Amino acid sequence: TTLTLLHVAHNRICEEGIVAIVESQLNNPLTKVATLKLDGNTPGLRGAQVLSEPISGSSVLSRLQLCPCAITARELSPLVDALVLSPGLKALELAGNAIGFAGASVMAEALHKITALSSLDLSHNAIGNAGIAALSTADEYGAGDSENGRGLCENRSLRSLDLSHNDLRFLEADRSRFM
Repeated sequence: TTLTLLHVAHNRICEEGIVAIVESQLNNPLTKVATLKLDGNTPGLRGAQVLSEPISGSSVLSRLQLCPCAITARELSPLVDALVLSPGLKALELAGNAIGFAGASVMAEALHKITALSSLDLSHNAIGNAGIAALSTADEYGAGDSENGRGLCENRSLRSLDLSHNDLRFLEADRSRFM
């Protein structure tokens, strides 16, 4: 088939449903799903692990929407690992989840290795100032060290980053770090 968009948002799909979608559509050599919209469902850890397979191995899947899907740093980790290997995922939308500082740190440690992703939406994730600092440098606030990368400083593919509504409260002294 020539299915390129699979929109199954807000259907109360949980882990088992995500597994079924991945097995029937994304791992099917006859389909060419480029955009997968799973907004408002709850993939859980198993669903995130199963979703990571087509992300890392497909040059076809280019956009994944998981807004809001109750994703925490734990569920984010396998998705980020897959992004490092992904030849094709260009847009990842994670707005309205709960990745917090821990999830921002997970993302920060991998950003220098991610080469295909051009758009990342982390809005409404309670990342806070420390999470933003982690994303920016990946060597401060316990987010990693210079051998593991420098977050946004070393990423060359990302062109759009949405960090709105993350409870950022910059002090005047902090501004110079982000400009």
